[in-house]
Amino acid sequence: MREHPHRVGLLVLLILIVVIAAGWGLWYFTVGRGPLAGDLHHDFGTVAITGRKTTVRHVFNLTNRTGETLTIRDIRSSCGCAAAKPSQDQLAPGQSVDLDAGLALTRSGLKKARISLVLDDDRIVTLHMTAIGRQERVLSYNEGRLKDGGLPVSATRSTVVTLFAEIIDNDDPPAKLKWSAPDGMAVSFSEWSQRIQRKRATHEPARWLAQMTISPVTQPLDEDAAVVIEYPPDEQLTIPLRAIGAADREQKDPPSQSESDAEEATDS
Repeated sequence: MREHPHRVGLLVLLILIVVIAAGWGLWYFTVGRGPLAGDLHHDFGTVAITGRKTTVRHVFNLTNRTGETLTIRDIRSSCGCAAAKPSQDQLAPGQSVDLDAGLALTRSGLKKARISLVLDDDRIVTLHMTAIGRQERVLSYNEGRLKDGGLPVSATRSTVVTLFAEIIDNDDPPAKLKWSAPDGMAVSFSEWSQRIQRKRATHEPARWLAQMTISPVTQPLDEDAAVVIEYPPDEQLTIPLRAIGAADREQKDPPSQSESDAEEATDS
């Protein structure tokens, strides 16, 4: 009796499916399955960035599911923003290890990092961390310009400072700034200029910049002298000041009585 061609084709297809499934299972349990069992991914969600940097931490717990002792020979990270430290380097079969991993966030937006564990047989186990950074403050400036605790301002020329603003919720320019400064000091601001557009897919804010110009210092500054910039509704950015040049000399303490007497004796 002749077999129906459709039945023969179906039988061949079923045999192929069984062979492929068996091959995949053999590969997974011998080669494809990683040597360490556990959750290899962690999402920190949205993280508030306070100051210049915020570091978040997570402990990965991994178990040796092979029948041999494993040694973590090296730990590598995809960027300088990520690092991890294991509780131990060697794992007997069935033994677990805790990996204390940290992710440093310095700017708003989506951050991804990988930690690679290199084992003694050159197999690599990769851990994945993600977070969405959010700067708590809208305004910032380059604090690296501060010297001796203040922004150097001159008695002979204006000082220009670049202000940065991050807007997360919309594409509108930053709000108008209000400011206060020491008596006799004039401060002006340029219009905001957009440098980076908002990227919703990666949660990156729009980035804007403006130039703040501080007039030359015409009189001595107090130790706590500062320009205070207000951003609605209730944010304040304080930029401490330090006079240089002629204004700096005016700020020095007057000579003591003994120093004055010595000067008079020299003159006579």
